[in-house]
Amino acid sequence: LENSLPCDFDLVNLRSWKPTSKSSTSADALLILRRLASDCGWISLTVPDCASASTGAVPSLKFVDLPAFFQPTTLTANHQIDGNAPIFQLSPMEIASYNVTFT
Repeated sequence: LENSLPCDFDLVNLRSWKPTSKSSTSADALLILRRLASDCGWISLTVPDCASASTGAVPSLKFVDLPAFFQPTTLTANHQIDGNAPIFQLSPMEIASYNVTFT
């Protein structure tokens, strides 16, 4: 990744994956993200870290020298999620998965 994730986001898994319904030769991966519930009582969190975690900062996920397209999908990756939901905008304690197609 080009940039690190905000302190309350956790990259659970990033693995290669080939959708059965897709016949193209592009490389695909399944990305699973989790947003933690920040606890500002942690000794390790500074005031700016705690403030940035509570504002719901949306991470910018870009791979170094590798353009990618992200499509929200179910956790099992069997079905794509349609809709206009903002990508990578997770509520605290939410988990989401994305089909990543490298172009």
